[in-house]
Amino acid sequence: MVYTLNLEHLDGRWYAHVAELPGAFSDGTTVDEATRFASQSIANHLVWSEADVDHGPRPLAVVAEIIKSWNYAPDFEVNAFFATDRPPLTEDELDGLRKLLYLARAELLDSFLGLSIDQLSIVPEGEAWSVHDALRHVATAENWYLDRLGLAHEPAWEMKDTLGRVLLVRQHLLDVLPGLVGDERIAEWNGELWSPRKVVRRALWHELLHARDIKRIRGRILAARSAGV
Repeated sequence: MVYTLNLEHLDGRWYAHVAELPGAFSDGTTVDEATRFASQSIANHLVWSEADVDHGPRPLAVVAEIIKSWNYAPDFEVNAFFATDRPPLTEDELDGLRKLLYLARAELLDSFLGLSIDQLSIVPEGEAWSVHDALRHVATAENWYLDRLGLAHEPAWEMKDTLGRVLLVRQHLLDVLPGLVGDERIAEWNGELWSPRKVVRRALWHELLHARDIKRIRGRILAARSAGV
């Protein structure tokens, strides 16, 4: 099977999103670097998601779109809206999307196993934030994505319990997901376009991206503890 890659540049990196596999992505400092790792990322995603797909010995991927983020205002960066974000979600996709959302959440929760409550607030040397900060950012971003369609969980904005907020917002996304089937709307906010399909794509990508970051932060915390630092 040949997969479709949509590339976007944001925060100084290039991300290659696989249109047919929500949440699958590769990244790098250049377009070439991001696309070079795409086949391996696809293969890894198919194994991770337990997809029943015969993709051959090496998945192939072709680039469809390349979009650079741009600033609508000094404090707002407009991210990509791809042609593949436009089609409405279908009933046949629901079970698969639910499974991916559950798997991604498990990946996030597993990413900080072994850390104590106190260690969740440590910012290791070389890192910009703590595990707690990253978790809160994931929950906030997911609720913000939903808010682009007028579907945010309003009480979650003020929720102090970070882990509770993470779980609440994801459950809310799962609850509203069936109602997004067949929803053809394209919403615009500060120059950025949003659709139900983009909301799901961004939620999966963002969670898996920061699960990777949290694993790295956990590794540095545990290494420092082992070294007696």
